[in-house]
Amino acid sequence: MPRHALSLVLLVGLVALLLPVRVAHADRIGDLLASLRDADSKVRLSAALSLGKLRDRRAPLPLVRALDDADPSVRGVVVAALSRVLTAADPLELRQAAIARVAKMAETDPDEFPRLQAARVLPELRLLAGDDTLPGPARGRAIYVELGTFSDTSLPADDRVLPLIRRAARAALDGEPDVATEWQGIRPSTRNELAATGKKAFYVDGTLTAVEITRAAGGAKVTCRASILVASWPERSVFGLLDPARNRATVDTGPSEREIDEAKLACVEALVDSVLRKTVAPMLRSR
Repeated sequence: MPRHALSLVLLVGLVALLLPVRVAHADRIGDLLASLRDADSKVRLSAALSLGKLRDRRAPLPLVRALDDADPSVRGVVVAALSRVLTAADPLELRQAAIARVAKMAETDPDEFPRLQAARVLPELRLLAGDDTLPGPARGRAIYVELGTFSDTSLPADDRVLPLIRRAARAALDGEPDVATEWQGIRPSTRNELAATGKKAFYVDGTLTAVEITRAAGGAKVTCRASILVASWPERSVFGLLDPARNRATVDTGPSEREIDEAKLACVEALVDSVLRKTVAPMLRSR
């Protein structure tokens, strides 16, 4: 038999020997993943142990889902297995979800074994994710502010005012070196999930309560007032309500309607910028 023909026969034979092993491995992983949902807790426990040892790339998401298992022994083994199979190669959102879920388990799980297991692996998971991949305020800032919709009860109301307030509020807070109004990644929905990020977060909303125009010879004065609400986030527990009697701005302008109209918008923008930068931002830093 020619040498090249013999090589081909040997190669085909080698593939035939290896193929059943790979198929068997794939089938085993599939069976183990399915076993995580078995009615028998012992079967689920054994599956989690095996998945932790095999470290297959399909295991992280099913293990994250299995953190809610009804059996505390299974939850403890699942969280340990997850710490072995989750890597930086996994999708960012999956890593963030895993960190948030494990952090919650470490704090609130009613059973000691899974709670201690979660606390043990949580630092490792956070280190794996890295500061730049952890969920939190955009640009890695320390404080996140969720802006409300704001409202305008001044008379007469002006359709241009609310968009202006929102733009001014966002610009004022994003202009602070440690504050951001955007959250990167999956936003937490509970206080425990927020705690897992190591960041502070707040809710800020407000109402434009009055725009007053005082006319005088040769000019006019526009005074605007607003109330500002400051709360924790995401639960929105109010701890600050800034009085409109103190939150006011004044703009001197000419006598024409056009000048007064422009001054009104300038007054609102200046008020929002001043209150958020000089009062609200320092308040958030002190919490």
